[in-house]
Amino acid sequence: MRVGFIGAGAIARSHLGILADLPDVSVAAVCDLSPAVAEETAAAAGGATAYGDPGAMLASEELDAVFVCTPPGAHLAAAKPVFERGLPVYLEKPLANAPAAGARHD
Repeated sequence: MRVGFIGAGAIARSHLGILADLPDVSVAAVCDLSPAVAEETAAAAGGATAYGDPGAMLASEELDAVFVCTPPGAHLAAAKPVFERGLPVYLEKPLANAPAAGARHD
């Protein structure tokens, strides 16, 4: 299974440690608004490709799932393009800050 990450801070790095023990999982791509953070976390993931734009990552990579590890207020914007591609999304916290926001289909 090839996974990608949107958000590459401390929470993402915590998940990398867990995924490292799963032989059938490889982290293929890491995206963060900070290029330095994306590069650092991609290297920690074993040489994943770093991106600064989630759209570019999703267009360039063949992924089986995506971890969204952004701050909670950015979950919806980060997860929506992943959902639109029909990929499973892992979120630790709610998709949105209100039920109506999470239910929108715009």
